[in-house]
Amino acid sequence: MYSQTQAIKPVFWFMFAQQASGLTKNKALIHILGWLLFAGIFLFGISRVEPLGKSFLVVLSVFGPSLPAVYLHSLTFDKWFRKKKYGLYFLSLLANIMLFGLLIEFIAGEIVYYDDPDAYISGRLSLIAFLVVSTGFRFLFEGLEAKSKLAEIEAKQAQAELESLKSQVNPHFLFNSLNNIYGLLMEDVDRAGDSLLTLSSLLRYLIYASQKTRIGLEEEVKFLDDYMAMERLRLGDKCQLSFEKEGDVTGRSLSPFLLIPFVENAFKHGSFATVGESHIHVKLHLEENKLTFKVDNSTKSKARKEPEGTGIANVKRRLELLMPEKHTLEVTPGDSRFYVKLELSL
Repeated sequence: MYSQTQAIKPVFWFMFAQQASGLTKNKALIHILGWLLFAGIFLFGISRVEPLGKSFLVVLSVFGPSLPAVYLHSLTFDKWFRKKKYGLYFLSLLANIMLFGLLIEFIAGEIVYYDDPDAYISGRLSLIAFLVVSTGFRFLFEGLEAKSKLAEIEAKQAQAELESLKSQVNPHFLFNSLNNIYGLLMEDVDRAGDSLLTLSSLLRYLIYASQKTRIGLEEEVKFLDDYMAMERLRLGDKCQLSFEKEGDVTGRSLSPFLLIPFVENAFKHGSFATVGESHIHVKLHLEENKLTFKVDNSTKSKARKEPEGTGIANVKRRLELLMPEKHTLEVTPGDSRFYVKLELSL
């Protein structure tokens, strides 16, 4: 499983890969722009001590032989160095430096500084600098490309896990609801019919919301209202139910099904006690961009010893993936009370 830090880690590199994908696909363009940039810097430096016309000739005399030397070195690097044939590689490297380095010195002496025998360009040192810089940039871009691909894979894996976790909410909720209605059929057919109508509305929302990455908070609150209304039909006076809402939820959004698992869990454990003792209190408070969601329910003493339910485990994982630094979650089990407090930055 990913940690919160691991969930964040791919984001920068994945965004970089997305933004640079058009450019990185055109390697020829990258090479051309790189050479032009390097030549411009080189020209700027030479022009400070030589006339502009002669500076252009110096750049041409150095860059002309250096281009084939760099690409020849790239070929031998892949063919021999990467395959650990170091002897062949270093022999080719030495021949490359000697051949093209001497060619640089010959062109510079015969064409650029033909009228100044004291002027001299060290072609071999210049070429070594080119090979070192080009190899360094190559390693840099290979590292960025590998990191971007890894980040994209991790991001897709995280998204696949999110979709899997979200899909697990639907059957979990549906099974609970069908069990509730089945129980009602044995006691009160009219109330069971009302529950079926409410369930059909809930299922429509489930189908709609499951296709969304974000949903209106107003719709999510309506979903909770319908769910609690259906449960109220089942429980009657056996449990004290309340759902308090504070703040304007219109225009706000969040990932769907983040709140319902806590309410489901409350109904699973909060309606066992005797009349007058059993309670489920839900409170939603929105202030600016901060959403506070609290669920307080009675429970049997043995409930605190039971393993955490699938619903709460799933929503914890989704919160870690979706908003690792934008939520706090407190789950406090007790002998006769189970308390959940979730804070989200919307």
